[in-house]
Amino acid sequence: MKEGIADRMETNRNGYDLTDGDIDIAENSKCALQRHSKRFSYINYRLNTFHNWKPSVNMWPKHLAEAGYILVNGNIIQCYECASILEVGSMHGINDPLEIHHRNSPSCKFIRIQKLKKENEDLRNSFKCFQCRQRHLSYVLIPCSHVACDKCYVTNVCLCRTLVEHRHAVVLIATNIL
Repeated sequence: MKEGIADRMETNRNGYDLTDGDIDIAENSKCALQRHSKRFSYINYRLNTFHNWKPSVNMWPKHLAEAGYILVNGNIIQCYECASILEVGSMHGINDPLEIHHRNSPSCKFIRIQKLKKENEDLRNSFKCFQCRQRHLSYVLIPCSHVACDKCYVTNVCLCRTLVEHRHAVVLIATNIL
């Protein structure tokens, strides 16, 4: 049985050290990354590296590029930010490249930024109307305490099917942080 790169890797602080047979790929790609890392911060440039992609697992280039990876050689991918290297064939059973990236390189700057973007999006959504999920909240509905926008608050029954007895106007002072 042919031994894969993932079977021959040793963990270190940046992801993986490759064996002698694979070190040329890693060194050449690290040099390329140092020259082009700003360019690879754009997803389109990362996606373009997958033009000769021959998938060996159910991973789409778009998802790999969204997770910060570029195609280095064959089915070897590398993060443009932290330079961690993975063999795509070693990802069996996990369909989320971002999760794989986080597991293999939790201190990667790209991963930290993605986590902050998700937290920011969750925060933005927490200020959305409970009923339409489109507009910012304007009212708290009593007794259920759900929030609604200025268009949805006019109904007498909330989405949770509670009879609305009263409405309190809400003013968000810190909306500029969103």
